[in-house]
Amino acid sequence: MPSLFFIHQGQQALQGGAVLTHSNVVNMAVINAEELNCTAEDVFFFLAVPVFHVFGFVPGILSTIASGARMVLMEKYKRKAALELIESEKVTVKYGVPTMFILELSYKDFTKYDLSSLRTGIIAAAPCPVEIVKKIRYEMGCDIMIAYGLSETSPCLTMTRFDDSDIIRAETVGRPLPGVELKIVNENREEVGTGEVGEVACRSLGLMKGYYKMPEKTAEVIDENGWFYTGDMGTIDEEGHLRMIGRKKEMIIRGGFNIYPKEVEEVLYTHPDVMEVAIVGLPDTVLGEVSCACV
Repeated sequence: MPSLFFIHQGQQALQGGAVLTHSNVVNMAVINAEELNCTAEDVFFFLAVPVFHVFGFVPGILSTIASGARMVLMEKYKRKAALELIESEKVTVKYGVPTMFILELSYKDFTKYDLSSLRTGIIAAAPCPVEIVKKIRYEMGCDIMIAYGLSETSPCLTMTRFDDSDIIRAETVGRPLPGVELKIVNENREEVGTGEVGEVACRSLGLMKGYYKMPEKTAEVIDENGWFYTGDMGTIDEEGHLRMIGRKKEMIIRGGFNIYPKEVEEVLYTHPDVMEVAIVGLPDTVLGEVSCACV
């Protein structure tokens, strides 16, 4: 069967793309639509997320088709135009990355728009601060779901659910979707205990065939048992909720202590004047590395 492929960040064009099959994308599109309780009465708005990206294509276009719903397209993202479209087209399902929601919530005339048609949606593709999740739910009135995934997994692996508490929605990326297995492993790829920090590994109906024309790279990340090692760090609690800690390569080691940038960023996001922040490691002759906040 012919396959679809998407260019993976950091790889050269036409080399390293995650090769996804029709089975991968169709299965995950149907699962996403079912988890959001989508029907033909829904109006999807996701074209602020480009359709050449797996997020816009699978839970976007294909989930809309699977639901028999209507889709609202947007050629170029502008927050004012996005708010106008939600109001005029009575959008019910809204997708986006955190930056888009942050821009809309901070717009000076935000409260003038009627967004009451919004029912649910997905925020994904980048870590979302706890404070922003709360604002989407209570200021925008959208019962947003937090999702986690990669291009390599078509894309969603986990998602929060409608019956999850505010704490679960704000602090986790939910539980595995149907057809997904997750585990947390150490440096030797051995599974660790509940609540321990390690690398997120998965098996999924949406898992790629491999990286295009890169068999060695594929073998590095997918083992002989079909487990894919994401490079993301996280923990899984007793109920199966996944908490993201950060990227394996982004961890800062300061004087022998491990610092995960996301945890520091979450604290800074609680300040009302902080719109966006990123924590990066800088070299230090005494401590090895120190944390630097770009606000």
